[in-house]
Amino acid sequence: MDSKKTSKKRVVIAVWKNRIERAIEVFSNLKVFCESYPGFSYNTLNNYLGKAKKPFENEQLFLSRKEVFTKPIVRKVRSIQPVVNRYELTNHDEGEQNLDFWLAADPETRIYAVTKLVAEGIPKETKMDKSIVQKLKMRE
Repeated sequence: MDSKKTSKKRVVIAVWKNRIERAIEVFSNLKVFCESYPGFSYNTLNNYLGKAKKPFENEQLFLSRKEVFTKPIVRKVRSIQPVVNRYELTNHDEGEQNLDFWLAADPETRIYAVTKLVAEGIPKETKMDKSIVQKLKMRE
């Protein structure tokens, strides 16, 4: 583990309850907030946000400290692994490889693929000729 102590970068978020414009303000630290709004005591706010680690709230303001994330929160793991197959061009039969692939697939996948290919080949404005289709009633 790293011997250096890592400090978290935090900001102070001020949410004003009675404002329409600039209802949310972000400050780099509590001292800058107190210099901007001298009516608030640095010591009082520091006691709330520092030791108790709970936000300060009154009728006009909700004040809290939040951590700033400088690196991704969750490391993305690559879900698709690259697969590389090398073949000699003179000995490779792509048709046989395709046949093996589709015969290994389950029937639902094969039917879906055929239906999708047929649908891609038919223009959208084409309608089915319903005079060819016969509707049969089932016997009871």
